[in-house]
Amino acid sequence: MPAYFGRLLAAVVPVVAPALFMLLTVPPAGAQDDEDHPPARPRLISEYNALVPGKTSTIALTFDVDEGWHTYWPGQNDTGLPITFTLDPPDGFEVGEPLWPAPHRHISEGGILDHVYGPGESTVLIPVRVPPDARAGRRVVFKADVEWLVCREACIPGWGTVELSLPVLAPGETPEPSPDRDRILAARRRLPVPLPKKPRDVAVRWAGGVLEIRALHPVREITFSPGEKSRPIRDLLRSGASRKGVLRLVPEAGTKPVVGVIELVPKEKGKPSRLYRIETSPPGGGG
Repeated sequence: MPAYFGRLLAAVVPVVAPALFMLLTVPPAGAQDDEDHPPARPRLISEYNALVPGKTSTIALTFDVDEGWHTYWPGQNDTGLPITFTLDPPDGFEVGEPLWPAPHRHISEGGILDHVYGPGESTVLIPVRVPPDARAGRRVVFKADVEWLVCREACIPGWGTVELSLPVLAPGETPEPSPDRDRILAARRRLPVPLPKKPRDVAVRWAGGVLEIRALHPVREITFSPGEKSRPIRDLLRSGASRKGVLRLVPEAGTKPVVGVIELVPKEKGKPSRLYRIETSPPGGGG
């Protein structure tokens, strides 16, 4: 077993007993069909069925997750550990920073708050720059070593290696969409964008040591998910979500900025959320 399980133990030791029990419990017989069908199964996928020299394409690490199970976002969580992976691209291919969709808040018994991906949501986008001199007609292989934790009532750590093989077209040729393109498009719709200097639908301001995030139009809910490098927020279970259109977040003392994702959930069902990345510090930078 890789170092993932050791990190799991280290992560849950400070957590209250119910969460510790939840994470360390072995799933009962029948919790998954068999060893060939674990509740989360990673794959490498591509937006298109081929690559074009000199162009940037999108591949993705995705998980087929069974109903009722979830994986973890790489932000602040009370218990679960996030998906981690190391991508090995073909020689000459440039890989950009992974793009993580916004998560959902998940509250477990005992007031345990995590930020998670459910079925159909665990997809991390990876931009790939194809070298201009990539030879047409060859196939190239991407490999990723992956570790993850998938949870329901109990949790199962997983690890393994996944591969993706794609052909290279001639310069100027047009690739066809892959069968997995819809999954990549769904993940792209959940990518947060940087908060504009003058946003029209949300106001972010500091009032003393309190960060106020206010929706400027009616919303069904507004939430904040703190990133891994963010200053922790006090009582995030209660302060990190509101149906009244305003959040008042009180960071812990320190000098780190508050970093994370704002989600504005519209009142109209079926409409997509508006998602913003923020990084902000109180005036003077202290707290």
